[in-house]
Amino acid sequence: MDLSKLTGPQLKVLPLLASGKSNKECAEEAGVSESSVSKMKNIPHFRAALNWLRREALERTVSQIQMQLPLVAASVINIAINGTEEKSRLEAGKLLFQFAGLLDGKRGADTGPTNAAEIAASQKLAGESETLAAEIAGWAKSA
Repeated sequence: MDLSKLTGPQLKVLPLLASGKSNKECAEEAGVSESSVSKMKNIPHFRAALNWLRREALERTVSQIQMQLPLVAASVINIAINGTEEKSRLEAGKLLFQFAGLLDGKRGADTGPTNAAEIAASQKLAGESETLAAEIAGWAKSA
């Protein structure tokens, strides 16, 4: 990930946002305004870096869960055989397997694109769509 295009304040805010802190918390800790943090989220290179950090964190979490699956599987099997509250415990095991992507092929939430050009193109397309919608609304009023 190329961080060379990010400013000093953006580099301060980036890990704070990636860790799940609110715009307000990030602004206070980084010494910038809350509106600056909001604006940073719309800068393609910043957004790409943020999405990349979030994706990396998600992948690490999934990997940690997957490393524990043999132990969890053994526990769930033990509960299935010996447990007194089998239904709720088996359901918890099922949810863990689902989150790890072993039942439905999904591996957590999509964090969004990590390519700045892709983000910029998407933003441009969204802006063009809004302009077109406004034009259509104007035509509808005049008709």
